[in-house]
Amino acid sequence: MAPAYARPESMTDARFARYRDMMLAPGVRGAIVARMAQNILVDPEPLPRQIKAPTLPPWGNAADYLRDINGARMVAVPFAGHLVQQDAPGQSVATLQSFMIE
Repeated sequence: MAPAYARPESMTDARFARYRDMMLAPGVRGAIVARMAQNILVDPEPLPRQIKAPTLPPWGNAADYLRDINGARMVAVPFAGHLVQQDAPGQSVATLQSFMIE
């Protein structure tokens, strides 16, 4: 749990049940397998360099994007892991709202 959640206790029984139910819904497994079949492995490095819009990478492994996207910036959210929108939903929304009105 720790790689995805800075606060593993945020994975409540109710949240786990919701994720489980979504994964077991009719058609979901087939859709995931079909989506995985669409992957074409290409070097991702040149793609971010094409982005010209202001960018705020919303996940924990943003270092590559900060390097490759001119003008990208990161906002560190204390005690939030890869799923920052779950670990700190209030701060996530406030950060995105601030970014969007700039």
